[in-house]
Amino acid sequence: MYRHGPLGFWKEMRDHLVVNAKVEMDKSGGSDPPVIIHFDIGNIIPRDSEPGPDIVFDEILLRVGKSPDWHIEKFTNLGMDQWLSYDYRCNYIDLPDISYDIEYNISINSVFGFRKEPTKVELKLADFSLADTIKFTNSLKIHRWLDEVIKKIPEPDSSTTVGEIERNQNTIKGIIGEITATEQQFTRVTNTSSGDHGDDWRSLTDAVRQYLRNTASECRALETSVSGEINNVLRNTIRVLEAEATKLNSTIESVMKKNNISDEDVGYQYRGW
Repeated sequence: MYRHGPLGFWKEMRDHLVVNAKVEMDKSGGSDPPVIIHFDIGNIIPRDSEPGPDIVFDEILLRVGKSPDWHIEKFTNLGMDQWLSYDYRCNYIDLPDISYDIEYNISINSVFGFRKEPTKVELKLADFSLADTIKFTNSLKIHRWLDEVIKKIPEPDSSTTVGEIERNQNTIKGIIGEITATEQQFTRVTNTSSGDHGDDWRSLTDAVRQYLRNTASECRALETSVSGEINNVLRNTIRVLEAEATKLNSTIESVMKKNNISDEDVGYQYRGW
């Protein structure tokens, strides 16, 4: 019999199923997302439990990801003292938002269903190396706002309508939100990395954050510029951000050279930009 009556039964059912999640980095350099969350799920005999029937989990549903893009993995027939494993992949920037939960049915007539509460993946990125940080930075396509948006804004002339100017300002407003969100996510991901990575890692992460903040600041000035000043502000914004981008690239390339990290190792694409 289970201790403490029905309440003891429910508790011991929960204690039978153990879920361990560990974050790892894929060092192979393949095309798959570079972060692996490795799950080990086991059916154990709880410590201090009293003798009872063997418990078999008929069905286990692992839900992992971030809302609303959940991935559901189904497993069946996990017997006593058995374990199963599953690797979930994601991108660096998604790490702080990844969580998982478990639903399962046990074999006593397959009528009892349980669900563990949603759990945030514990992000202790001791292996989040300098190369991983550069690879993460490159995955952000950090110069895309300058190259793909700001440089493509046409300078207003006498034929430019008020509506066209407003659309351009709304576009700038939109990328300010993207840049700010990217800076926050970059900080959240890099802050989960444990240990002292040294001066090179700190100079790199500081440079990336400063570049994103400066880009957002220049875009705010462009968004709020009045019609008679737009051309001058636009040219100045491009000039300043090109200089900032060159400065950031120089920092990244210097760190890579010092630590013998090749462009191919981290997918670096801005050399000679």
